[in-house]
Amino acid sequence: EDGADTADKLIDADPSTMWRCPGRGEGRSIRFEFDGPVALVGLRLINGNAVDTGRYLKERRITSLRWDFEDGYFFEQGLATNDPTTQEVRFPLMNTSSVVLTVKSSSAPGENNEDYDAVSISGLEFLGPS
Repeated sequence: EDGADTADKLIDADPSTMWRCPGRGEGRSIRFEFDGPVALVGLRLINGNAVDTGRYLKERRITSLRWDFEDGYFFEQGLATNDPTTQEVRFPLMNTSSVVLTVKSSSAPGENNEDYDAVSISGLEFLGPS
């Protein structure tokens, strides 16, 4: 990955950056490595290109993701495709050193234009126990 589309843009807490992948994105994975085991209870993400709001409905949006944790636990998350705000999922407390996000499916582009044939995630936040 390169430039503005790198996976580190997902977790930089900068609302002007995002991760973007050309095409349907299906099967594309991103691995997140932590410095050591961290306690997680959920995550929040922004599905689609919410950085450039004029493109949000023109580009593809992810309809489902799979999350895999190092202990073998995994789950699939369905996503709303018409909501450019934060979507959240919670799960039982787990300690993990890595998480893999895999795009399972995506919508068709909102406009038939090669520039809009891409999936994006505008932000990701891992949630620890409060």
